[in-house]
Amino acid sequence: MSLMLRLVITMSALAILTAAATGILIYKRSVNTITPIAFQNLEAQAGVLADSLDDYVGNAQEDVFALSHMQVVSNIAELNRTGGVVGGKDINALRQQLSADFLAIGRAKQRYAQIRLIGANDDGRELVRVNRQGLDGSLEVVPDEKLQSKAGRDYFSAVMALPNDAIYVSDLNYNREYGTLEKPYIPTLRIATPLPFATGSSPGMIIINLDMRQVLEQLPKKAPRDSSIYLIDREGKYLISPEPGKAFDFEFGDPSLFQNDWPSLRGVESSEKPATGLTTAQDGTPLAYAAWPTRLAGELPVTLIQMIPLSTLLGAKSTIAKSSMITGFLATLFAIVAAVGIAASLTRPLRAIVGAIGDAGAGRPVHLPDSADGEAGAIARAFGRYLEKEALLGAIVNSSVDAMVSVDLNGAINSWNPAAEKLYGYTATEAIGMQIDSLVPEDRREELVEGMRRVAKGEKISEFETVKIDKSGIAHDVSLTMAPIRDAAGLVVGVSRIGRDITQKLTDEKRLRRLQAEAAHASRINAAGQMAGALAHELNQPLTAMVNYARSARRVLAKRDFPADDDVIKYIDKAADQGQRAGGIIRRLRKFIGNREQKVERADINQVIEEGLEAALLEKPKQPIEIKRNYAEQLSTIPIDRIQIQQVVANLLRNAVEAMEKSSTRTLTVETADAGDFVAVIIGDTGPGLSDDAWTHLFEAFSTTKEDGMGIGLTISRSIVETHGGKMEVHSDLGGATFRFTLPKQQA
Repeated sequence: MSLMLRLVITMSALAILTAAATGILIYKRSVNTITPIAFQNLEAQAGVLADSLDDYVGNAQEDVFALSHMQVVSNIAELNRTGGVVGGKDINALRQQLSADFLAIGRAKQRYAQIRLIGANDDGRELVRVNRQGLDGSLEVVPDEKLQSKAGRDYFSAVMALPNDAIYVSDLNYNREYGTLEKPYIPTLRIATPLPFATGSSPGMIIINLDMRQVLEQLPKKAPRDSSIYLIDREGKYLISPEPGKAFDFEFGDPSLFQNDWPSLRGVESSEKPATGLTTAQDGTPLAYAAWPTRLAGELPVTLIQMIPLSTLLGAKSTIAKSSMITGFLATLFAIVAAVGIAASLTRPLRAIVGAIGDAGAGRPVHLPDSADGEAGAIARAFGRYLEKEALLGAIVNSSVDAMVSVDLNGAINSWNPAAEKLYGYTATEAIGMQIDSLVPEDRREELVEGMRRVAKGEKISEFETVKIDKSGIAHDVSLTMAPIRDAAGLVVGVSRIGRDITQKLTDEKRLRRLQAEAAHASRINAAGQMAGALAHELNQPLTAMVNYARSARRVLAKRDFPADDDVIKYIDKAADQGQRAGGIIRRLRKFIGNREQKVERADINQVIEEGLEAALLEKPKQPIEIKRNYAEQLSTIPIDRIQIQQVVANLLRNAVEAMEKSSTRTLTVETADAGDFVAVIIGDTGPGLSDDAWTHLFEAFSTTKEDGMGIGLTISRSIVETHGGKMEVHSDLGGATFRFTLPKQQA
């Protein structure tokens, strides 16, 4: 059963059942109740007219906020300050892109007379401006030579003084060009907001000039017959007046003021509450009035006043009293006819809205009954605003340089923007309906499942690096952000995925690391080249002799075959092994200084640290120390030169032990941790920390605080870590020093 038929049956039944009873009540009470009801209706009419004015203005506030947060707007404002390029585009290319976006918005919003991006530099010079001109209202992108500086206008300084996300609404007045009233006269409302800024001042503003002619002309026409409509600002100046020449007369000299023309209504212009009452025209005619204050875009206070002769307002008073019984009788006879007519009038706008929804879904032009009265008209206007937001959002998504994709919770793709077509190679027609795992390599499927699970619970996953496969099977490094999509009830129904191709960025970073490694190598050559040859020659001979002597001593003791010599033989073996290890370190050092290839193999970092700890503590510390180990479990093996990393660990551990010699508490902490794409090694002590002088020259070659130190241990250690693709950091306070270095899980 259709809505119209249900309304007909219901209304007919109600009318027939209640006609007799209501006829008697109407007859008795109509005389006493008609006056307050009439004033309530008058107040309601004024409120509806004020709401239509608010509706006309409301969308512009949302649009300036959305535009101010567009990436292309931020890039233009930044380049206007600093110059250069962003994403391979200079400021002129970005201005052309933004001009196209402004044109698209202007076509969708016929009431927008101007859309501008104004920079903070060059006396507030306009950076992009789109004008509506001519009788046909065509749009024009204003050329550079016609762009103006607006620092002298009041609104410029007012907007630039606002905090983030604040809104500016100008007075409603005639538009000016170069400080002169523009003809024909166009009542204009300017709505603006500063561009977002973290510190200092905003780099510019977004401002929309709203052409108010249409709504100001329509408001008097929407009022009931014999009504007069006034619209005044907070000072009582006329914006709408039935008296010729008074609206906007403040633009040409001394203004006419409502409170001067209507002294009995003085104070209405500044009141914040709706009001009704009686007044008298200049000819003595009693008038009823309703005043409805409102704030345009939530900022600019205006008051709409509707006046009607009291006799007209209450003209039905005696008629109702005399004809109430007849009306009740006729209501019974014509209930069905009235129900049909009312049902048709009520459902007609609703049917039109349903049809418009279908047109919008099919991409056809949409015609909404937004001029309809009552709730149906309000619904139509609300749906119209929703479509405008969707158009703006679509323009932003389609112009984005990031691939924007939405999927349902089962992984089926629902939307696919042009940037996604460029990155992944699939057209929107091909991609929509496809499973998102088609873009994911086999070894990344668990990452996809885990991400979808987290977002389905309402969690937003911030930017992280991953790998995706395009249509041709080529892998791309992608920076990806995932966020939940919620329905009207707040339930998660899908996932928004925003991806950016960072393949070239990572390639550049690898190239930079290689260049940095070569630069570090050159620095090491300068610092240690003079001593490398002598150091290797002088140390290798005594180390070789020491190993030989140790082995000879072992043979002598072995021939004696005394059980008491077993411990001595064990320590002699360890001494020989450490001598060989020292020889290996010297050979590695010569390779390192000579930029020879590292001996890289995958190793357990916890085991390597233990070996470095054993080497560092071969010489017993002067004072007893406590060693706290906190190794992360289940760390994967990582690609390292085992001996070089042992050298780094041993050097840091020896420094820590020496730093604690005079401390009352001597605790050595050795930790490993999972740090994303890296493994972190942390070595801390409870010494006095680093002095200001030691901190300043910490990693400089040949800078040392030790009496017998050479000052190259930390320099070489940091170089080894950086050559591996990692980073070394230091934290120091009165409670001790902590050295932290990272090593990549995959070879760079």
